[in-house]
Amino acid sequence: MYLARKNNDGTIDLIDCSRQEGERMAELRNTGFLDFVPSPQPDVKPGETAVETLEIVDGKMCQKWHIEANETNNPG
Repeated sequence: MYLARKNNDGTIDLIDCSRQEGERMAELRNTGFLDFVPSPQPDVKPGETAVETLEIVDGKMCQKWHIEANETNNPG
């Protein structure tokens, strides 16, 4: 099971913690870690980029993805 915490600088700490480590898990949760719910990164077509977002839903940090078109800097 993964626990995650968002830092003030926008980075994410992700820690793998087994359910058998109940005391450690409780300590991590007391310092702001939440259960992490991963989502598979979607396939993209040429000219697209998969962009990750993280949302807190029901006390869990959920990874979500959306696809954006790449910006091109074509002159003229």
